Amino acid sequence: MFSSAENTQSNNPKWYCKCGICNGKWVPKRTFHRHTDEVFSNKTVPLLPKYQFDEAAYRDENLLSPLFSGANTTLLEAVAQHLHVFSTNHGMSKSALTDVLKTEKRTLPQPNNLPASYKEAKDLIKHLLIPLYKYDVCVNDCVVYRDNTEFAGLQSCPKCKEPRYFNDKVRKSFTYMPLGPRLARWFGTFNLCKLLYAEKISVRGTLTDFIDGSLYNSWFQTGGVFEATEEPLCVPLSLFTDGVNPNKHTSSQKSMWPLILTWINLPRTIRQVMGPMLLMGIIPSGPKGCEPKTLEPYLEILIEELLDLTEFPLQNAYIGAPTTVKVALLQFLCDIPAYSKLLHLSGHSALRSCPYCNEVGHYCHSLKKTIHVSNRHFLPIGDKMREGTGFALQDRETKNPTTVSNEQEKQMRLKYDRLPNKTQKQKHQKETGLKGTYALMKLPYHNRLHQMQPDGMHTIADFISHVMDMLIGKHDGVNVRSCEKSFNRFPEIWVQQNSAVTEALPPQGTKRNKKRRLNEENVNPEESIVLHPTPWSLSKEQIKTADARAASITYSIAHNISPGPHFSKPWTLRTMNAKLQASFF
Repeated sequence: MFSSAENTQSNNPKWYCKCGICNGKWVPKRTFHRHTDEVFSNKTVPLLPKYQFDEAAYRDENLLSPLFSGANTTLLEAVAQHLHVFSTNHGMSKSALTDVLKTEKRTLPQPNNLPASYKEAKDLIKHLLIPLYKYDVCVNDCVVYRDNTEFAGLQSCPKCKEPRYFNDKVRKSFTYMPLGPRLARWFGTFNLCKLLYAEKISVRGTLTDFIDGSLYNSWFQTGGVFEATEEPLCVPLSLFTDGVNPNKHTSSQKSMWPLILTWINLPRTIRQVMGPMLLMGIIPSGPKGCEPKTLEPYLEILIEELLDLTEFPLQNAYIGAPTTVKVALLQFLCDIPAYSKLLHLSGHSALRSCPYCNEVGHYCHSLKKTIHVSNRHFLPIGDKMREGTGFALQDRETKNPTTVSNEQEKQMRLKYDRLPNKTQKQKHQKETGLKGTYALMKLPYHNRLHQMQPDGMHTIADFISHVMDMLIGKHDGVNVRSCEKSFNRFPEIWVQQNSAVTEALPPQGTKRNKKRRLNEENVNPEESIVLHPTPWSLSKEQIKTADARAASITYSIAHNISPGPHFSKPWTLRTMNAKLQASFF
């Protein structure tokens, strides 16, 4: 906190004092010792913010000056508007923006303060921008060539041997936007920091938001990651990532993976707005636009910063003093394919595809995919949902699904990493559903089973759509009935071995075009028999009744949902509002 180095360049030697009052100034020797005695007599050490941010930078007289004499728009507002247009129009070049600025500068009343080029505009607000770190990356995503690491000076990848440069140009790069400086801006801006101290309105016994739940509250209790810390000084984060295709004409459907953090305890009205949502970086696409082979080297950059920011000081503008802030990544919101890549799990088509329990699926040769027949398997024997002829597992033994602890999963992942060859690793993955260790396990509070949230998007969008298709009999056919027969369920709908339908089907392995295959699955080729109705499908009259009921539902104005005939026209459930509507019924 204090330094005894003397400034001997002046006649009156001064000592460098870094106490909370001086905050790094040269002071007289007597003042230095007085501040030292005051601090240590109280046995407290003033906090020095890890990242410096001064809100006064936005109140610079030059930036707040009128664009021209009598104008209501300031120079900062004008520059920000032009750069916003530039950033949202992806085909606009820097030279095009320069031409626009030059033309507008000549058009405005003279003299005016509008910059005449892109460079002048950026230099004007450069000190207000967050720092960016640009790293060279292996073209196959093996390593990131970062300073202060063993890969810093390498000219080729140590794993795949691919060269780092091509014609003296970097083949692949990754831009990272650090979290610390952005948190310093939030806590250092009075109006933003005040939002963290806003009282949260909640109704006892009513779950209106994630922060009302027991999982969120457990973080602040004894043994929690934020134990004995005020809620406004805690930054619980949620990570989202997925493959996206920004262009229509690229050869791959998934070309890049954004890493986005959400600040969980921000007010719900601004939590999912693009400003408070923290884009940490965009993982670039692989060769020929394909998705990256692994996310690990990029996540290691984020994990290292999170470990560094576990507990650090920041200037709190609302309190007017430095405070200690705690940061933790405690939630993951992804779909199943993204979870597979992020948390090293088997995909949704694997036999061990459930990321929460040890339930094993069954491969159905008729449908050519893995299915899970344990629906209502774990209900009590006397449960009402076991009643009725449509439930084929009334007599099945009831056992709760078994799970593994966080420590047991860690040991299984370490065992995967120690296996000597690919064949043994694939066998281990098939048995456990786990692929090995991953970067997020470096976080001391990481617990995948508690922090990995269910895939809500596909649960609502795809699962509800599949249920609707099943009700209207869209995918009903010989293969579905053969599948039910293989599990000894619903014998009344089985297709007999010697029926004309079976004889009309070509032998296994015969190549057929898509149209003919669909016809064979859903319609009897020789029209000699009609498939018996299934107990789960609706008749035409029942579908009309269901459409009428769905169209008559009244929703509140807040949901902005339009009812419709969703049974006869299931494609109407593909919109985002319709997905919300489907979740109601």
